[in-house]
Amino acid sequence: MSPDPRPVYLGAGAGAAFATLHPVDGDAAPDTAVLLCPPFGWDEVCSHRARRAWAVHLADGGRPALRLELPGTGDAGGDPYDPGRVEAWSAAVGEAAAWLRAETGAHRVVAIGIGLGGLLAARATAGGAPIDELVLWGVPAKGKAMVRELKAFARLEVAEAPGGAGPEPEGTLVSGGFALAAETVADLQQVDVEQLAPGIAARRVLLLGRDGVGTDALAEPLAGAGAEVAQDPGVGYGAMMAKPDDARAPVTVFAHVDAWLAAGPPAAADPVPAAVPPAGDVLELAVGDAHVRERAVRLDTPAGPLAAVVAISDAPPSGLCVVFLNAGAVRRIGPNRLWVELARRWAARGVATMRLDGAGLGDSDGDDTRWSETEAFYESHRVTEVPGALDALAAQGLGDRFVLVGLCSGGYWALHGALADDRVVAALPVNPGVLVWDTEIEAERDARKVRKLARPHIWRKILRGGFSLREGWAVLRALVTQPLRARRAGAAADDPEQEVPTHGERVDELLDALEDRGVRVDLVLTADEPVGDELRRDGQLDRLERWPGLTVTLLPGTVRAHTLRPTQLQRAVSDLLERSLDRELARAAAEGAPAKS
Repeated sequence: MSPDPRPVYLGAGAGAAFATLHPVDGDAAPDTAVLLCPPFGWDEVCSHRARRAWAVHLADGGRPALRLELPGTGDAGGDPYDPGRVEAWSAAVGEAAAWLRAETGAHRVVAIGIGLGGLLAARATAGGAPIDELVLWGVPAKGKAMVRELKAFARLEVAEAPGGAGPEPEGTLVSGGFALAAETVADLQQVDVEQLAPGIAARRVLLLGRDGVGTDALAEPLAGAGAEVAQDPGVGYGAMMAKPDDARAPVTVFAHVDAWLAAGPPAAADPVPAAVPPAGDVLELAVGDAHVRERAVRLDTPAGPLAAVVAISDAPPSGLCVVFLNAGAVRRIGPNRLWVELARRWAARGVATMRLDGAGLGDSDGDDTRWSETEAFYESHRVTEVPGALDALAAQGLGDRFVLVGLCSGGYWALHGALADDRVVAALPVNPGVLVWDTEIEAERDARKVRKLARPHIWRKILRGGFSLREGWAVLRALVTQPLRARRAGAAADDPEQEVPTHGERVDELLDALEDRGVRVDLVLTADEPVGDELRRDGQLDRLERWPGLTVTLLPGTVRAHTLRPTQLQRAVSDLLERSLDRELARAAAEGAPAKS
């Protein structure tokens, strides 16, 4: 088993990349080190745990691996709208390769690039980056092809977005909730592997297909330029790119790449040295007038070691600390990187922030195969994660009043974490998956899905292929089992000995308990959220005066946008959360919350 991974920032400020090194045991210099270059946007989010598993696998096999997050993405510095993204990304790949070689002493550096990461690795290599061999998976021969595919997905999303496309700058491409500025789109369209091929010649290149999509368009120019090209079907690409709760590591490809690496010729004993970027464990950013310092940490909690990123600044400390919880199975960056943006802005206001990965999520250890079962997100033992994280923050003097923010299951744990720890003064759940969990809730919701089949827009979505396999299975299951459930429910209602609280009564109890604790709750729901339907059905929306500390905001729309992919929803939710923070800062000042240094 390899040593614990080590996070590192490569470069400085807004241009810094974030990376995680998976080292190997022993002091001897390894023959080969591997740089993992990520795909773009939603694919990057979905494949995060698979790439983490790949890095662990490589390190366990004696090959140190570095997982890269490009500037303006993930936990790296910068913004996707910053200028010169393609050049900055290509430079980041080359600098990461140089740092990896210098840090590990490896004789050979191999870059594994997926999608956009493969295009960038090829571009960096052709530009002189210290990359000896390439593995390109699902990489188009031209950047135009990738942009064309992203635009096709974007058109589908615009058709389903409330109000259509958001007010983006002209030429901006938003796909899967992630933006590419017009300049970035234009620069990507200029990337052509045929033009890069001469700079890649005399190297070994392994091309991996994409679940039936071949690699001949890449193989021909590379082989023609003199590269030693091998091809493989790349089985498992689709499973790796499934939703984060369903995504699976492509272990068959792991084995094929292992064999290809092992078959390579001996590496040069004295590789050509390359300039190594500055590296450190703290990212320093200018945010407004403040100087923000961000660090990736590993917390020891009763739930086990958890990965997180903490941000503070030189602004006067407020005594308030905000913890951002996972959005379902999405890692700590939050929906469409919203948690990163908010965490840095709020740190600049004197609010310490933490972006937390729960066990089995993001960069925290644990079983990630269980998330295919919805119930796993709501297992009662997970409640210990929140107090453990708060203890770590309090021990560092970063705050004594805490606010919890989360989407989907993270919204649920924002509420229940507030009940588990009286240091929590506010919970800001966005589209929580449930308010209270019970094993029948999925069945009840499946039944509502059957009733929704009468709606025309649902059939339009089905005909466009807009239903996932899981959603389709849920509706089919509901069609088959609904009559049986109805009979069981009728029998239970006729049995006077079964005094089980209804779902609505349990929600009332939850809200009563939060009110009694003095916890402010700002619940945000977008269109067609099941929790919104249930609050209407059970009457809570008509009885809000019972809970003065509860605010419910229902954002308009015609279809469900659970993960906030439309950018106008991202902005609307961001504005609402900013208002909630304003209130909590004012409340902390009015109640005389002591400032922590």
